[in-house]
Amino acid sequence: MPYPAVLKRVAEHTPVLRTVVAERDALRRSVLELRAAVAALELERDAAAARSDALAGQLAELGRARDDALAERDAVRQATGWLGPERNAGWCTVCRADAIFRITGPWMRDQYLCERCGSIPRQRHLQQVLDTAFPGWDDREMHESSPSNDYLARRCARYGASQYLPEVAPGTLRDGVRCENLEALTFPDASLDLVVTQDVFEHVLRPEVAAREILLVLRPGGAHVFTVPKHRGLRRSRPRVEIVDGAARPLMEAVYHGNPVGDGRVLVTWDYGDDFESLLADWCGAPTVTYASRDRRLGIDGEFLEVFVTRKPLRSV
Repeated sequence: MPYPAVLKRVAEHTPVLRTVVAERDALRRSVLELRAAVAALELERDAAAARSDALAGQLAELGRARDDALAERDAVRQATGWLGPERNAGWCTVCRADAIFRITGPWMRDQYLCERCGSIPRQRHLQQVLDTAFPGWDDREMHESSPSNDYLARRCARYGASQYLPEVAPGTLRDGVRCENLEALTFPDASLDLVVTQDVFEHVLRPEVAAREILLVLRPGGAHVFTVPKHRGLRRSRPRVEIVDGAARPLMEAVYHGNPVGDGRVLVTWDYGDDFESLLADWCGAPTVTYASRDRRLGIDGEFLEVFVTRKPLRSV
């Protein structure tokens, strides 16, 4: 084609070329942007993979921790005889046998029962203290005031018991039951090895007198072994009644507990608190040791489970 014709042809198609070049450049930019986007996605993918690996490691650690916790739980359940949220196997200090302990209500102190003998935690704890702190207790001269069961009587050959019967003279019998008032005991001085009271001292009008009376009838080295509710957070023990003209007058709203005799209830006369042991020492001149235990294997759990032991000194001070 002659040169002028070529020039004429190029001139005719120059706008088309410009459009093609523009489209080409736009495509190149799109390719570069896509490549940059792909690179960014690859970086994000690698970061996500790293996070996934880290999470997988954490999940593996959590799985191992869970397995360890489950193994520890199972070991504890096996050691404590756990049979579910309301029952566990163990050994009962009262019936002296393997037993199942069952929670029958929210107040474990009275509703955590041995299925064999029906004992409750404070009874099992007091029995444990007798067994560990007083070996041979079942061959000693023991007196229990206001017993609510006979498990001590069945094992101690020299056991005696009494109830407080207001209309009966202390030291005498009514229907085979001996009457004793802890504030005026009729036993000879230094005649008993052990005196046991279970949830009695919170019902005594003058516990300071009763504490001294009990020490008088104990032999040197003998002990008063007892339970009584000791209220957490109560700094100073307080009387709930006062004696006016020989009669009890309430200082606060009357509270009653169960009673194995009479009309089945007895007035609470004292709330004991943090100062209880020192108060006892002031009253009777002898130290008191407090035993606090919580052991499901022995069926000991709940509130107010302390067992107190006041020993009479071997020699007078």
